[in-house]
Amino acid sequence: MIHDFSLHDNKKAYNNATSKSYIEAVSASSRIVELNLNLIKYTQTKDILVFLSDHGLNLSPYDKLHFKKKLPTEIYNKYYPNLFINEKLKATCFVRHPEIQKETINVFFKPNLIFYLVESFLTLKKNKIKSFIFKLKKNINNKIVISIKAAEQDPYNNYFLKKYFHCHLIFLSKTEKITYSHNHVNQYYDLINKRYLLASEVNSKFVFFIGNYFSKKNHIIKFSLFVLSLVSRFFIKIFNLLFFK
Repeated sequence: MIHDFSLHDNKKAYNNATSKSYIEAVSASSRIVELNLNLIKYTQTKDILVFLSDHGLNLSPYDKLHFKKKLPTEIYNKYYPNLFINEKLKATCFVRHPEIQKETINVFFKPNLIFYLVESFLTLKKNKIKSFIFKLKKNINNKIVISIKAAEQDPYNNYFLKKYFHCHLIFLSKTEKITYSHNHVNQYYDLINKRYLLASEVNSKFVFFIGNYFSKKNHIIKFSLFVLSLVSRFFIKIFNLLFFK
């Protein structure tokens, strides 16, 4: 199983990137993946390969959403919807199995289902693979909600919210792609029709999900974790000062 994150620290991808420099970064990343496959002696005729990327691509000027240097709020508001389209919805996931032909699953499914899929492949016999894929498609929901961490440049949420909550949520179905951005002036955005929405125009189940996620109870739980982490850091520093001078 390979998870590709080699673009994260590549200056050609995240530092004043251009289309040319990004292609160069992707090419370098591809060579790393190829070397890793050779290192583990991957054999296409007998091994199962699962390849995941946790998000898609960024291109300048959208990559500036992650820079430490502050962007004016009006510039952030102009760019941030592309965070959903390019970076989060264009992710890559494929499974290469030696006993099946190419099969595209073109419905939405939650990431945790990938691990169920992998586990199932390990015990499948050749004559059951097609029936398994059919069953997989049949039982996948056509409506899901995925969450996204706020960008570094998000001016609407403080450190605590950015650290302990995913401040963006996306509702996906075959006909809808609606985003929610916590504390933003215009919270709901239609990615297909490229317009802001009122809560009354949004799927009620999505609105209910948001209410539960940002509930007072969840805030208290996460704030308790936040305080606990601060206390832990304090005692670790005291311990280091006392015993590791």
